[in-house]
Amino acid sequence: MSIKNIQKDVVIVGGGMVGLSLALALHKNGLQVAIVEARDVRKKALDPNRVETRVSAINHTSKRLLQELDVWNKVKSNRISPYYQMRVWDDVVSENVNITAEEIAEHSLGCIVENDVITQALIEKINDTSIEVFANQEIQKIQRNGNTEKILLQSVIADSDPESNSTSSNKHNDEILKQVQDDLKKNICIETNLIVGADGANSFIRDYFNFETKVKAYKHTAIVATLELEKGHNQTAYQRFYDKGVLAFLPLENSNKASIVWSVKTDYANFLMSLADEKFELELAKAIDNTLGSVKLLSKRFSFELIQRHAKSYIQDNVVLVGDAAHTIHPLAGQGVNIGFKDVIALTKVLSEAFAKGRLIGHISTLDKYQRERRLDNKKMIALMKAFKEVFGSENDYIKKARRAGFEFVDKNNIVKSLVVKQAL
Repeated sequence: MSIKNIQKDVVIVGGGMVGLSLALALHKNGLQVAIVEARDVRKKALDPNRVETRVSAINHTSKRLLQELDVWNKVKSNRISPYYQMRVWDDVVSENVNITAEEIAEHSLGCIVENDVITQALIEKINDTSIEVFANQEIQKIQRNGNTEKILLQSVIADSDPESNSTSSNKHNDEILKQVQDDLKKNICIETNLIVGADGANSFIRDYFNFETKVKAYKHTAIVATLELEKGHNQTAYQRFYDKGVLAFLPLENSNKASIVWSVKTDYANFLMSLADEKFELELAKAIDNTLGSVKLLSKRFSFELIQRHAKSYIQDNVVLVGDAAHTIHPLAGQGVNIGFKDVIALTKVLSEAFAKGRLIGHISTLDKYQRERRLDNKKMIALMKAFKEVFGSENDYIKKARRAGFEFVDKNNIVKSLVVKQAL
């Protein structure tokens, strides 16, 4: 079996939004970068007539990053939905908190964009660079060699087409498959100064290097889907807290379409997922107090368990974690990918400065600067999300009264509103 040897300054494991943006940021600063991904991220084609169910609320900091990377202009404008107002309410509070962009002296509060739309724009930009993407590749082994790591890759081989019934056709396909398999068995070995784990919540890199991680189940499950609304959303994001959880309606580019993130107790989520579409739609409209009239599903429903994860350290010699590989939080604040993009900004600054000065970019003393900045900030966000969940999920009468007072105070105080919102921008 032949081995192709490659050298890179940084190898990023994971081809999601965070990993791809980090690759572009480091490449822009002169580092030689490779991306390793088990899927073929390049082949993802967008359906112009269908909205993807997974979306992100992109804040101003994340948008600036994508603009600096020359990516934002590649995001199709008809898939970007800026929102100018946020309405938040609670089932025990008569008052709403209404936040507008004008009140906090901003053009908008952010943009709702499908995850796959951002990913496609990132890949389009990467295709214009010398960044190498090793798609359909699995890591077989990682071996430390002094100040570098050697990563042995092997291709993930697809099965032959099961729909072909012709014997001669099968024989021909088998011959082609064997030829492809023989070619794919040529392993790749990448030697690098730094491995970045950007491979998501179930990170292979985090587990491979035994990063100790605090894991806690929220005992909630999130349901996501795309909807058609009877009433237009007016470019407003809606969020309702109630005894079963929290429901967010995120406005899409079409004024009568929205994406939902419905985070509820797992037993209730299972019940909702078991309902026929028509009954689910009725439950959903009721859960948001019929604010947007009747709703109709435009997509399948997807659900996933919500788990809080936080690595006790983001760094080891020659290895660093970013994004969901380092931390996952409750989606009620819509900050997941924005926190990951902040990791990208911080790590890019640290690595670029070290690289320019000829320092070892994988040394623990270099990476510690990134950890000091990001881990404390992320720890605060995780604690805030925990407090939100406990306060708004509580049936305690005193806490309910405190919620009511808090809603009224925030809604009537523009300075407090501005401070709260700018933390998320």
